[in-house]
Amino acid sequence: MRIAIKRDIVIPLLLGIVAYIFIYFHNMRTSLNGLGFAVIQALLALILLNSILNKIDAAYMENRLSIAKFTILVACVYFYISSIKYSEGELASGFISDNFTRLLGSFLVFLSIQIAIIVEDKISLKISPDGYGVDWFAPQFYIAIPVFVLFSIFEFNYNINYYSYSVLYIPDAMGQLLMFIYSSLLYFAIMVVAAGFRKSFGSVLLLAIVVMVPLIRALGTGKRSALMLPMLAIGYSFVLYKKISIKTFTRFISIVPFAFLLLTVISFSMSDRMSTFTTEYIAKDIAYRFDFSDFPMTVLSKTSGVYVRLEQILDGIKVSIPSILGGSKSNLTASSTQFYNSIGLNGRDYTDSFFSMGADAFGYIGFVLLFVIIVAVFAKIEVYFSRKGKVSNAYRFACFSLFTHLESSWIYFIPAIRNTILSLIIMKLFFVILDRIRVRRKRT
Repeated sequence: MRIAIKRDIVIPLLLGIVAYIFIYFHNMRTSLNGLGFAVIQALLALILLNSILNKIDAAYMENRLSIAKFTILVACVYFYISSIKYSEGELASGFISDNFTRLLGSFLVFLSIQIAIIVEDKISLKISPDGYGVDWFAPQFYIAIPVFVLFSIFEFNYNINYYSYSVLYIPDAMGQLLMFIYSSLLYFAIMVVAAGFRKSFGSVLLLAIVVMVPLIRALGTGKRSALMLPMLAIGYSFVLYKKISIKTFTRFISIVPFAFLLLTVISFSMSDRMSTFTTEYIAKDIAYRFDFSDFPMTVLSKTSGVYVRLEQILDGIKVSIPSILGGSKSNLTASSTQFYNSIGLNGRDYTDSFFSMGADAFGYIGFVLLFVIIVAVFAKIEVYFSRKGKVSNAYRFACFSLFTHLESSWIYFIPAIRNTILSLIIMKLFFVILDRIRVRRKRT
């Protein structure tokens, strides 16, 4: 089968590689060897982006578009942005510095994402086209937007200390619950805006409100991922509900990395997270936060790479148990901290992701396959939900935060599974009540 090359994204992102070269290599802080590695990873990312966008295009035409494809798309965008990591000798103290080893890690990420694209597409072929539509939507659902705005203010104030300092800790039970509710309300608000969007001032105003909340949050905290995921989610939800064409969405994706670089500079400045306004600082921090491979490859290179370590998974299970049943959780990071210290990683705030989760628990095999498994499970869940009729998309969005937030660790991911299950139960009860109300209205 011939692979279509999407010029709308390939050409701008190829030009973006040139931009990266100009911005981050102009003062020759790194060798031409490093420059070559950066271009290779960027080209690998373009292959992935072109592949997943072609899959999205085909699924869009056949009315079987899945949110699991969005998970893969987010991973591809992250992978592209992190191509600038070769402008730094190492992303953090103790991390690998050999560029061949770093490129090997990037290739393993490329392999994992490519397998995920193939596996997900085969599973999503079973999605029922009847699972699409917006007949569940009612104007009353717009109440979710002011509720989301008010709750985001409350949640931000509660966790202000967490966002003010770059020190990793486990938020208390209330903090985790508030963060989960914020994410759920955010994606529900996005879904409501997309489902009911019309070319009118009111619809544009509601969209602007949903955009401004994560924007202000990112500018105030310096957490750029708090903005990028919602922006991508808005674009994808508009495709899911066929409010925009695939061509428009493709052009949107092509500008995301560059808009993100600009917003990074602004958010760093406003949140006072930049000690010096330098491209070196920006380049290192972006690469550090969006790189999937240097951290797990560091762990794997300092161990045998072939093992099964379940300590962090068990810690995640303990975190998900209410304190009244599971007791104190004050020392749950001790096992991972001890392990990292034993291999010379004495920092605390590492670049956790689905890939590092796999490497931590299952070595090289987990590094490559955990992301594939998570995407496959999500795709299977979507196939099941697609048989629930026109409310299918609502159930899918309830899983949105769990499966698309790639910056995760076992100690956050497992409690998020628990929260998602609770969210699905609540949503099921909501639709049962809504159906009963509709039946009563028809009788009267």
